[in-house]
Amino acid sequence: MIKHICMVALLCAALPAQDKPAATAITEGVVDASMDELWRVFSTAEGYKKLGVALADMDFRPGGLIRTHYNPKGQLGDEGTIVTEILTYDPAHVITTRIARPPKGFPFMTAYKTVWSVVTLTDAGSGRTHLRLAMVGFDATTESQAMRAFFERGNAAVLEELRRHYGKPAAAAPGKLDAFAPLIGRNWTAPLPNGVLMDTQRFEWLYGRKFVRNTHAVKNAKGEVVYDGETVYAWDERAGRIVWWYWNASGGYLEGTASVGADGAITTEGQNHGGAGQLDRTRSTMRMSGETWTFTPSFEKDRVWHSEPARTYR
Repeated sequence: MIKHICMVALLCAALPAQDKPAATAITEGVVDASMDELWRVFSTAEGYKKLGVALADMDFRPGGLIRTHYNPKGQLGDEGTIVTEILTYDPAHVITTRIARPPKGFPFMTAYKTVWSVVTLTDAGSGRTHLRLAMVGFDATTESQAMRAFFERGNAAVLEELRRHYGKPAAAAPGKLDAFAPLIGRNWTAPLPNGVLMDTQRFEWLYGRKFVRNTHAVKNAKGEVVYDGETVYAWDERAGRIVWWYWNASGGYLEGTASVGADGAITTEGQNHGGAGQLDRTRSTMRMSGETWTFTPSFEKDRVWHSEPARTYR
């Protein structure tokens, strides 16, 4: 049972981007369900059961308790019960919680006392919801870092469970890399928002269609490359999702996940591991349409999300 507690006991989201990575665990992605539907998942006992627990009850108010149990033969209140306290919430948008009492055998009996959790829901359009799960308050001790890694794996499983439950897991093809096929094998160009620079992107299969490599180069009016980078996309068989890594000439290194909507649009989420002066997180959508595709980017810096104009590649 302990290996599954992460799926319900501490689901969480929005986190200050400047916190040290060791203090946080973040998982985020798009689910094909409305904000109201996902709010019911996190704010009702029946909703919690969609996350895999056998038993649940809930006193939904600040200071109220959520009690869950993975054993259908157990009883709420026994030593196998997970008790979570609701700290605060913003209806249909945010809920903040903490573990009030872990179950018997929980391996992080000191570390859990300083950690709290937030679930944040944001409208992603077309009846979909962007879900962010974050855990805050880990320290540098061995136990605390082990707990962080434990819940990072578990919260990734939560996200994929919700995607599976709502019928549209992270792919149209089904979950593999075929969504990139219309982009493969040619150069695509688009002017950047300032109108002075041009970006050229190219996608290629790697190792027998097991990976996709995406290179890009930004050039000035003289055709000189002023900035470049590349992304590699892969299918994570164990997690059942698309993952990616990006490197660029400024020293930025991002990693993240991608999901494919029913319309074939590719939505990416990523976290930067470059210098503190660079952006913190990214979110973008690539939408194909015949002989063109549109890239709509946004980024987070110092807790604030910024949207950039969409650009069309031809």
